[in-house]
Amino acid sequence: MAKIRKKPKKSINKNINKKSFTQSTPNIAEKLDNEMVAFLDTEFLTSQIKGGPPAKLVSVGFVVCGKNFEEVTRFHSYIYAEDKLHDRFQEMTGIERKDLLSAPDYELVMEEVAEQLEAWEVSRIYVWGPDKYVIQRDLLEYRKDISKRTRKIVNRIFRMIKDIEGIYSAKLDLQSAGIGSLKIICGLGTEVSHNALDDAVDLKNIIRHIDLKGCPEQMLQIMKKYTSEKEVYYRLRRFREKWDDVSEGIQEKTLGLLKELGKVDTVEAMALRDDLLVMCTGEAMAFPTLEEYIQNPLDYEVEEIDLDDVKTEKILLGFRSLNGVEISLFNEEEMKKIDDLIQYNKIYIENNRVFNKNFLLSDELALYILD
Repeated sequence: MAKIRKKPKKSINKNINKKSFTQSTPNIAEKLDNEMVAFLDTEFLTSQIKGGPPAKLVSVGFVVCGKNFEEVTRFHSYIYAEDKLHDRFQEMTGIERKDLLSAPDYELVMEEVAEQLEAWEVSRIYVWGPDKYVIQRDLLEYRKDISKRTRKIVNRIFRMIKDIEGIYSAKLDLQSAGIGSLKIICGLGTEVSHNALDDAVDLKNIIRHIDLKGCPEQMLQIMKKYTSEKEVYYRLRRFREKWDDVSEGIQEKTLGLLKELGKVDTVEAMALRDDLLVMCTGEAMAFPTLEEYIQNPLDYEVEEIDLDDVKTEKILLGFRSLNGVEISLFNEEEMKKIDDLIQYNKIYIENNRVFNKNFLLSDELALYILD
C-alpha cells in the first residue's frame, strides 16, 4: 500500500454531498478554489465467458488535489484475491497473481481509502467510465461477509463518486473517448499503463488540461472523424477468419483486387480489403489506432479528373460494393454488354441500378463494360 501524507481527521460524513456538481457547470477547476477532490481509477478482473460473473475489484488508486489541481497525496493498493488471472488481463495490467495473493484484504483497503479521503476533506471523487458501477456490483456480489462498518464505509465512498465521462464528452462534443484517446488529444502522451494510480493521475492531468487550456479544435475534429470512420469500418466488416476452400485461382485474382482497393482512400474500401485479406490469408486486420490515424489523417493528394474518369470511378466503386451503379450512367453500347453479362448470370438489374454478383470479378466486369 502506498505511503501517504496525513492531515488531522475530520468526519467524512460532513463532506459527502456537501456541494453538488451539476451538468450545467462541467468545470472541476472552479470547484478546486474551495474544495479538495480526488480522481480515482480501479482495475477489475472480468470473465472471459459471455454472460459470466460480474467484474471483481482487484486494485484501486487515486490522487487528491486542491487549487490549480495541485496534488497533496496519492494512494494505490492491490486487493487480496485468489482468482486465476487470464493472460489478457495480465498482459494489459501487468498484475500478477502473486501481487493479489500478497495484498491486503478488501476491508483493510477500503477502510484506508476512506481514512485518506476523510483526512484530506475530499468532497467528491471523479472517475471516467464504469468504475462506480464496478465498485457497487463488486460489493453486492463478492463482499457479502464483510462487516457492517466496512459496508457502510464503502457505501459512503460510492455516494461520493461522480462519473464525468458523459459530462466532459459533451463538453468536447465527442460521443465518447477513452483515457488513451484523451491523452493524445490533449498532447499528454500516448501510453496508458492500466495501473489504477497511473490512470487516476492521467485523468487528473486530462481534466486539468481541458479546464485550464482547452483542446485544439483540429485534434477534436480528427477525433470525431476517427470515431465516425471506425464505427463504419466495423459495421461493414463481415469476416474474422480464413476460408478453407478458397482456391489458388481466386486468391490470385483477389491479390489484383486488393492492389486496386489499396488505391481507393475510403473506409468502405478499407473494410472490403481487410475482409478479403482475412478470407484468403487469415491475417487479422483492424482499424488503425488513433495514434496511427493522427500521423496522416489530412494528407490527401488532389487529382484532377474529367467526366469520363468520374464515370469510371463511379462504376468501379459501385461494382465493388453493395450500392450498385445507377443505370443512367451507361450508354447504349455499354447496355448491350450489360445484357450479355446478365445472360451469363454475372450481374443483375434492380430498381434501375446494376449490381455485381461477385466482388472478386468487379474490376474485370466494369472494365469489360467500359472497354
